Amino acid sequence: LIVWLQQLLRSNNQGMDARNVLLRPRTHHDRLALDSLVAKRIGRHMENAGPVLSYIFCELDVDKSGMIEERELAQLTQIALPTLSCLEIFLGNCISGRTISRDAWFNCFEVDTRDGVKCSHFV
Repeated sequence: LIVWLQQLLRSNNQGMDARNVLLRPRTHHDRLALDSLVAKRIGRHMENAGPVLSYIFCELDVDKSGMIEERELAQLTQIALPTLSCLEIFLGNCISGRTISRDAWFNCFEVDTRDGVKCSHFV
């Protein structure tokens, strides 16, 4: 799944849906930040996954509450469910009270939270 997320960020499909933060048009600054994230290969033991997971988390956390709420998570499921039928089961194990904290997001992917990047890094 993490490789799929990285490929989504790498794809040229950006800008297809301005209502979805994962598909919205990117500024030049955003593209530069993304280029460094997607250029690194994610290893078998999730090396280099932290910054990609951080970016996706920060993008999905539209209201910047530090939690991905169910309505925010819908942006990911809209894109992913047609191709990743296991996503609902995978993320269902991470959702607590209809939200996912940053720590739970990283734990879902079995990536150490210390490998992540603060959202302010992407602003």
